[in-house]
Amino acid sequence: MGVDFSQLYSLLDLEPDCSLEQLKHAYRKRVAELHPDRRASQDPNDEATGRLATLLPLYRMAIQFHEQHGRLPGGMGDASTPKQPPPPRRDPAAPPLQPRRTPPEPLTTPGSHRWLLLVLVCLIAYLVLSALPHI
Repeated sequence: MGVDFSQLYSLLDLEPDCSLEQLKHAYRKRVAELHPDRRASQDPNDEATGRLATLLPLYRMAIQFHEQHGRLPGGMGDASTPKQPPPPRRDPAAPPLQPRRTPPEPLTTPGSHRWLLLVLVCLIAYLVLSALPHI
């Protein structure tokens, strides 16, 4: 069974397409008017107490609705806040997604050229020294 939020809007004198800020402002103002601490009459059965008892849960449900759907009930949402589309649904029969593989590192890294150069220099030095006549 759904909640009729038209009663909330009529208690707050608002239209269903109002903004969240307008709803909060009107709610605070109306609660201040209806709250027993602010009224002269302390009769717990008066009409204001009944309106306040109706207003509180309706407002709480409207805020929960806004948190879930990104708009107030009865409204078309705030045009200034773009909605993100929901993520695409995966087919349950599809194979599981594989993690992306990083490309393999190249066989030669900049540091490996130094070793090759060192070995080459040592080999040339050995050949040059071995070709010289022994003194």
